Amino acid sequence: MDGTQRRGCYDPFFRHFSREVMSTTIPVPHNDNVDQSDLQGGELLERWRDGKLWHESAPRQLTKGWSSLDSSAAWERWADYLASRATSLLVEAIVHKSDPLDWGLPATGSLAAVADWRRTLDKAVTSKRTPASQTELEANLTELLHHLNQSPIEPQWALRAVVVAHRLGELAARLSPEIWWSVVATLEQLATDSEAATADELQPEPTLVATLLAGELPLVLSQVLPELKPLRALRSTARKSLGEGLLAATDGEGLIDGTLLPVLPLLFSSWTRCRTMGEELKKGCWSGSAESQYEWLVRQAIRLQRSNGAPMLSTGELPNWPAGALDTALDLAGDDQDDSAAAAHLAKALISSDSDYDEDDLPEASVESEWSSLALLANGWDKSAQRILIDYSREQVGIEIESLGRVLLSGGWQTETTLDGDPLHPISEWEQQCWFSDDECDFLDLSVDLEGDARLERQIFLGKEDGFLLLHDILHAPGDRSGEWRHTISLPLFEGIKFAPEKETRDGTLVNGKGSPRATVLPLALGEWRTERRFGELTSADGTLVLTRNATGARISCPLWFDLQPRRASRPRTWRQLTVAESLEVAPSDVAVGYRVQCGDAQWLVYRSLAAPANRTVLGQNTAAEMFVSRFFRTGECDELLAVDPGE
Repeated sequence: MDGTQRRGCYDPFFRHFSREVMSTTIPVPHNDNVDQSDLQGGELLERWRDGKLWHESAPRQLTKGWSSLDSSAAWERWADYLASRATSLLVEAIVHKSDPLDWGLPATGSLAAVADWRRTLDKAVTSKRTPASQTELEANLTELLHHLNQSPIEPQWALRAVVVAHRLGELAARLSPEIWWSVVATLEQLATDSEAATADELQPEPTLVATLLAGELPLVLSQVLPELKPLRALRSTARKSLGEGLLAATDGEGLIDGTLLPVLPLLFSSWTRCRTMGEELKKGCWSGSAESQYEWLVRQAIRLQRSNGAPMLSTGELPNWPAGALDTALDLAGDDQDDSAAAAHLAKALISSDSDYDEDDLPEASVESEWSSLALLANGWDKSAQRILIDYSREQVGIEIESLGRVLLSGGWQTETTLDGDPLHPISEWEQQCWFSDDECDFLDLSVDLEGDARLERQIFLGKEDGFLLLHDILHAPGDRSGEWRHTISLPLFEGIKFAPEKETRDGTLVNGKGSPRATVLPLALGEWRTERRFGELTSADGTLVLTRNATGARISCPLWFDLQPRRASRPRTWRQLTVAESLEVAPSDVAVGYRVQCGDAQWLVYRSLAAPANRTVLGQNTAAEMFVSRFFRTGECDELLAVDPGE
């Protein structure tokens, strides 16, 4: 599959949805709880009354003798007919009584209220009809109409519109024809307007609203009311919008654009509801190419969850995620590899999956997409794995580190940089310079331009077999001029994780609330002993791990080493800055750097050329590489994990 779409490119599906207030109104009996200005649908009501809305598929028992019926009899026949066949379009997706319309909703905030609102609506259409319940129902619906006539439409009201569309059959017996047709007309016009709305870049809330209103809403209307020609006609536009939207949001192999991570659960839930409804449609709910992307997306969605099922880089609780949505998606579009990945990674978070799987069926755990600006560095799928998610779709890179089923860091990777006292801020998007993955390591190299022609390179290296992570910022001054650098890295500690610094050395341990070690952290460019000259410090403040680095030169190296194996936390550890030689001379620290790391009996060597690569020697190893990482065996033999040659 190719991934030729680009973030921010023009696509007719994604737009910040806005609309003008509809002006067609119809007279209804006065109700103090109903805002008359938000009622519309008179034209549809008249055409329906005249028998001009029927699709040829409408059953004979419904349309026979229609013209001879008075208004009251016509409405009674229509409401009775709708009630007789009012079954959920999503009945196949209901898992352990989990309503599909609640999938992906947060536990707090404006979207959380949608679940309560849906339950109130369901109670109103199933309980005994009373004047009070009728008044409350009409008030809730007209409040919805009012918000749907605003611009822009908020996600919670877009989702409520979808909820009501699913309940139109049941609502006919509970509402006057004027109010019911006003709801239908508003939803139909909303679906039509959203399909033709103005395009915009991929952004979380507008993309979610467009998915709901231009895709899911018209699909639901076309299946809930297929007897009505204008509603049935929405099916083709729904297929088009859903297909284009899914293709525009993914990279060609189902990995979603990084900017959309905050709404991935809600987007995935909407697409999965549509895919469920598509099972009953001859042409499905989207194109064949979109179906291929959805199949890939199922696996990517599994990848982007924590071991407990919560989305990576998320905050807050999602009560109905991933159970339900991912269970249904696996049933609809999963293959043996997807089932194995779900069983290994999310068995306890899903309903239909168990922990039995064939390891030979497991797909690659790591993935990277330059288009999506996402990379997942991982050495496995189960809870014994280390998994690092990097989101470089924004100015502030997002990072999450999960090790042995526990999240250590999650949030924005913040930096502050000054050169000779002048702050240097990013002025470009992050670019991927290199991605490499094999059985021994994953390596991601990023770069961003800073003010004043300076540059920041960021390298992330995961030693898969050894269980360590190297985060390395490298700064380049404009024109290679020497100056006074100060670079601060702030990494967000996850809830319950604290940094416990050593008293005599500058390293420390990440511990949980009980003080148990989860990882050790070594600031490789700083002196190990606190009695040595200070070139910076590794501390913690306000829930963040903070590395400060000061140096003079044309370039500066700022590495952090994470040993992600808690069992090594109690073993002796040390690190050293190594001498790098070039042409029998010592290379300055702004030309090339080398570091030796030791934890117990395990030892590693990290080398990085900061200036142009050249033939150099470090710790007895001769190299012309730009970077290499090696491990030492007890015999003293060096085993290369990665070597990046110049120009790669």
